[in-house]
Amino acid sequence: MRPSPGRASSPYGQRAAVTPEAYEAWAGPEGTHTVQLAKGKALVTQLMDDLGLDAIVYPSGNAYSTIGSNMRLSPNTGMPAVTVPMGWVAAIGNSPAGNVNLEWLGRDFAEGPLLGLAYAFEQATHARTAPAPYGPLQ
Repeated sequence: MRPSPGRASSPYGQRAAVTPEAYEAWAGPEGTHTVQLAKGKALVTQLMDDLGLDAIVYPSGNAYSTIGSNMRLSPNTGMPAVTVPMGWVAAIGNSPAGNVNLEWLGRDFAEGPLLGLAYAFEQATHARTAPAPYGPLQ
């Protein structure tokens, strides 16, 4: 398979050269990616069952960098998640002030309770602040 014009020199050049067979081995029903997603989902669901949890809540990302982000649990398990603001951090050194968020990971097909928990947190904390050029949500 030949890469698309202009893509061979881009960061996606290797992706453009992936054959349908290689992709199927990775993402197909028996592919390594699909198998790992299923294992991750089973592991996290079992943890939630064992601890009687409706959701797992954790900080989503690093306020001063995108490196070391915690936002990997949902995409690597296929489980639903919602991120809500929890406040701001002060500037440190050359790093500007920034927002910090919480990610709420829920069970499959339980998006209603997950959104309810996130909404209740937002209503209790009012942590979201509108950016300077924008007004409040209506």
